[in-house]
Amino acid sequence: MRLFRSKKQSISPSADTLRGKLASYILRQQSRIAGWLNERTSSYSPFRWMVLLILFCLGVGGICIYLIIISI
Repeated sequence: MRLFRSKKQSISPSADTLRGKLASYILRQQSRIAGWLNERTSSYSPFRWMVLLILFCLGVGGICIYLIIISI
């Protein structure tokens, strides 16, 4: 005996094409933004990347500690 029966959902062709168009739009925008970011950061040295990574970790860590402290 099955407790949960899976319902067969009918997907209309128009909904499927809409999802495909939305997915392709999102991928195009993602590629465009990735290209723009690569152009902006292509001249960064490894030292600069390390400094940015450390600053990011300190910033996010500080926010987490702040949120923990105010929640107590």
